[in-house]
Amino acid sequence: MKGLRANMACESRASNAPLIVSRGDVGVGRRILRGLCHCSCATVHLCCIVLLDLATIGIILAVLPLLACVSVPVCLPAIVDYLLHPTREYLDGVSAVYISNLPEAVIHCVVIYEERVSAEAVFAQFKHVYLGGATPEFDKFRQVIVRPKWCWPYWAAGETSLDPAYHMTTVRESLTKDELQARVAAIQCEPLDFARPVWQVWHFENYTDERGRPCSATLVRLHHAWVDGLTGMRVLLKGASPNAPPDSPPSQRVRQRRGFSGSA
Repeated sequence: MKGLRANMACESRASNAPLIVSRGDVGVGRRILRGLCHCSCATVHLCCIVLLDLATIGIILAVLPLLACVSVPVCLPAIVDYLLHPTREYLDGVSAVYISNLPEAVIHCVVIYEERVSAEAVFAQFKHVYLGGATPEFDKFRQVIVRPKWCWPYWAAGETSLDPAYHMTTVRESLTKDELQARVAAIQCEPLDFARPVWQVWHFENYTDERGRPCSATLVRLHHAWVDGLTGMRVLLKGASPNAPPDSPPSQRVRQRRGFSGSA
């Protein structure tokens, strides 16, 4: 009996003893709870993404028949026109956008000469290089852009539309730099005539630069549907004279022009 009581006392004492938990166990529990929270957030985030994707697909499927009903009548005339005229030279997408939405987009280039040059000499060189027909890349100077209402724009022969009075203009009055800038600004506001080849050349014979030097200037206008800035410069350099690089470096030429001598 005494032994039984002693065992019972020991068991009661053991049952009433406080539970001792170490700090490591608490840290492990926190990490477990944090991991469960992260898993829950990731699951919710993934579910949201899936639902958004499903909603997007549903909207596209719902709108697709409407887009087809609108786009097919709009694109059908251009497709039929292309099938009926496969040899036409149609404009690319960017050029078609310029023609349709930005008809006033024109590239302007001003060439300043070092001396007086007559308009007859400039226009004769221009006709020889760009209108002679020897270089196929310059065929656009003799072509017009046809802009059908429901079809894609394309290039067509326009030799009969060349008008020297429109395409080549001579200004013989004396102009300073400010006056030339004002005249060029006024010309830039004038749109090109799409019934003719989309370019113009203005030559200012009696121009005086900012240093008081008598010289001449030429303004070349090319539509952006045909060329950009870099392509326009390459086109103009084809008609430059001389075409070869100079013998002396640019720094030496500048020093000689300003009256300096000696090596740089």
